[in-house]
Amino acid sequence: MLLNRPAGDELSAVDRGTGDRGVALVEAGLVTPVLMFILIAIMEGGLLFRDWLTLGNMTAGGARSAAIAGSDPLADWQILQELGKGGTGLQRANIQHIAIFKASSATSTIPLTCKTVAVSGTCNVYAASDLTLPQTSTAFTCIVGVSKDRFWCPTTRKNAVFNNNGNGPPDWIGVYVRYNHISVSSMFGSSMILEDQTVTKLEPRKLV
Repeated sequence: MLLNRPAGDELSAVDRGTGDRGVALVEAGLVTPVLMFILIAIMEGGLLFRDWLTLGNMTAGGARSAAIAGSDPLADWQILQELGKGGTGLQRANIQHIAIFKASSATSTIPLTCKTVAVSGTCNVYAASDLTLPQTSTAFTCIVGVSKDRFWCPTTRKNAVFNNNGNGPPDWIGVYVRYNHISVSSMFGSSMILEDQTVTKLEPRKLV
């Protein structure tokens, strides 16, 4: 059975289309900011995670180099070379601080003072610009009053299997790097400080 509608009660196709477009615009206005926030959060989180992983690989590589170098006079230079290779994914200018410190065990943390300055018998500190220094630089080989590695001179590090001639048992050594991660969107702040350290024991050697 057909029902008769009052004249003028029908919506034209144009009227229905106009109404749909209005609803779609409202929905888009509500959903788009949420989607944009999620996308930016994923992007920022991914970049932060990448830098964090790179920093971890950087200090781990430096510590491996330290273990192998042992008491070599150019041990710190070798460590810095490895740090430079491991940190190629980071902005070099944003590396704020590098420290090579004497640890007491695998769970040791860097002394707070070493996060700022070098400490005699405890740590040597370096800047990002030191990563490209040549091995002939006066920053190395423990030149009194000049070299950056003089505070904990590599030649005094113990790496003998036993305590022979005062050069054992092996020391624990830590490599610390502080990095300033710069945000792309500044949605969660303009920057974030990332820190990482790796501690290992110098490879034991039998000294003759």
